[in-house]
Amino acid sequence: MHKPTMSTLGPWIVRCLWLIPALTGSSWVDESRAGEPKVYFNLELPGGSPFCPIVLSATERSAVVARVYSVSGRREIQVMEGKGDHWTFVGRNGEAITGADGNFLKGAGRAADGSLWIVAGYTPPSNKDRGFKDFLYVFEDGAWKHKGPPDGQEAGFWGDEGYHLLASRFVRLYWDTAWQFVGLEGVRWVELPAQALVRPRFERIAWRRDDAWFIRRRTEADQSSLEAYWVKGPRKEDIVGPLRLESWKGNVECLEFAVAPDGTIALFGSTGDPNDRKTWFGRLYRPRKDLTFVPSELPVLPGPSFIPLCFEWSPRGLLHVVISVHAGKIAIDRFEKDRWVACGEASQNVWRIFGPRLFFRDDGTPIVVWQDFLPH
Repeated sequence: MHKPTMSTLGPWIVRCLWLIPALTGSSWVDESRAGEPKVYFNLELPGGSPFCPIVLSATERSAVVARVYSVSGRREIQVMEGKGDHWTFVGRNGEAITGADGNFLKGAGRAADGSLWIVAGYTPPSNKDRGFKDFLYVFEDGAWKHKGPPDGQEAGFWGDEGYHLLASRFVRLYWDTAWQFVGLEGVRWVELPAQALVRPRFERIAWRRDDAWFIRRRTEADQSSLEAYWVKGPRKEDIVGPLRLESWKGNVECLEFAVAPDGTIALFGSTGDPNDRKTWFGRLYRPRKDLTFVPSELPVLPGPSFIPLCFEWSPRGLLHVVISVHAGKIAIDRFEKDRWVACGEASQNVWRIFGPRLFFRDDGTPIVVWQDFLPH
């Protein structure tokens, strides 16, 4: 099966954390911090939002951000647009999108056509009526509207790659008894042809705004190879591959990868024990017109980090990573002119930086946000 990562183990870990309020009688929202601004890397939000926000879009002058916040005693999801120090809600119900309590922000994004969407998730301790379900909301005609099954969609308990778009169609990849790849059809989620790529196993998946790339491993005799599949849409004819990347003698594993706007693949892997730094390697695979690839070396990241905490290409085609310096400090680097260049650092004095996420402004400037649910 697909190897456990933070994306697959994350939902299980977070579900365990979600039980704490029910056991202790406490609330995740620290009302005493509600007036304090939260400073992230290249982003400052008003008020005390306890969980990781999601940046839907950003320019040098403005940003659109989704977050969890306490509204009239309920834990709600908000979407705000900020220009300088001035923030306004997006949509008539942008201050409280769901009308329910106990919200967790499971996903959000901006489609290729500019439309916005968010996914609200719940557990029985947070909302017994919506427990272990997801609800999709789309911004239409000036308001946020629920889409999909009226009673929501069962969440992936053991693994969840979230909600995404393939050629403007909502899809989700999650694990119940096996990996399921489904697309939204009216108010139903139906199996998609790409499900064949996730069974019996796949190595990694990289989502872009309107498509996805899979990495799978093939083993023959004493050789292992990595192959890429480009999933451009929900139909069988939208699947391109397998596209061979490279072969190695013995074992190989893909630890992380990301795909640039021009189709260049950046990959970190291991040819032995992935816990042994000596076995790590990095590669860039630049595509030719015939969809073969030209490999070149990508230097392994500095520092003791196992693999990048975040690993993404900017809209301008520069590879960026976020690595852990120590428990309360992270560093952001970019790969330029065949070397890693420091972009900056972020830190907080109390507790560790947990679950960072990397976003970009339209000009390529990185933004890093993180979870902040532990009390200060």
